[in-house]
Amino acid sequence: MQLSSGTLQLGTPKQRTVLAMLATHPGQLVTVAELVDELWPEEPPRSAVPNVRTYAANLRRNFETVDAAAGVLVRQANGYRLRVERDQVDIHCFETEYRQARALFDEGLLDRAAEVLERAVGRWRGPMLAGVPVGPVLAARTAAAEDERLQATELLADAWVRTGREERAVPVLRELLALHPLRESAHLLLMRALHQRGDRAGAVAAYESARAALRRELGIEPAAELRLLRRAIDHADETSRADVAAPRQRRSTSGNAGAPRAEGARVGGGGWLPRPVTDFVGRDGAIERLLAETARVEASASVVHVIDGMAGSGKPKPGN
Repeated sequence: MQLSSGTLQLGTPKQRTVLAMLATHPGQLVTVAELVDELWPEEPPRSAVPNVRTYAANLRRNFETVDAAAGVLVRQANGYRLRVERDQVDIHCFETEYRQARALFDEGLLDRAAEVLERAVGRWRGPMLAGVPVGPVLAARTAAAEDERLQATELLADAWVRTGREERAVPVLRELLALHPLRESAHLLLMRALHQRGDRAGAVAAYESARAALRRELGIEPAAELRLLRRAIDHADETSRADVAAPRQRRSTSGNAGAPRAEGARVGGGGWLPRPVTDFVGRDGAIERLLAETARVEASASVVHVIDGMAGSGKPKPGN
């Protein structure tokens, strides 16, 4: 534990657990019974109460060796109190800042929300209470704090994406998903960020990665929001291709038949319909070849034929 004027040695694992219980309840009385339940949740030894007293006494003596910590840990009739303010404990500062940022985000003050969230998320330098044995109270406390940290990170990435700073959001989301691959909300944000910066292939790959993880670990398909965004990305891509192709598809039927007409050019006399189709070749020959090839090898192996072609080229639909 780092103090303004020195470093405090925390002692044995169980002694660190006692301090963790006190630090997560700053200014509050933590009873000996609560400490016993946290240290030995199933079968406390007969020496449990005197052991707790020893751990607390050792911590108090350690505090006394550092001027800034003298008198911080006090004993009361049936327990102990850590005399510090909430804003002197990182986890409580984080929680306060996260609540403030959520309120700012809801009000549409995204830049301010991102600023507060950066400070809040920056307080984390690893898992909460890493290396400290935890019982039921601290286990629940660390799980809730970790979930809030993930939510705060996602909210920060969301604020960045909404304010055009997707380049900052992408690496943060990738790092989060490397540790928590089943968080669909983070996958959704990553897809949005990649698509917004023009990386359609990356956005599609992010969707496929989410889909594979959910199928592998949970046996389920992605949630509706992910599927809708995937379809929206496809639709946006198709619309973009259509817009690019549109000028090449316009043709004139005047004397210079077949020559392309420039976008927006006017042609005398009314509107023009597309040139009529003069010929259309069937696919009987191609189908016969596919069937013959299938019959040749189907006795020894499964057969898959891949048919490729641009839209409108006459590919047979499933069932045809």
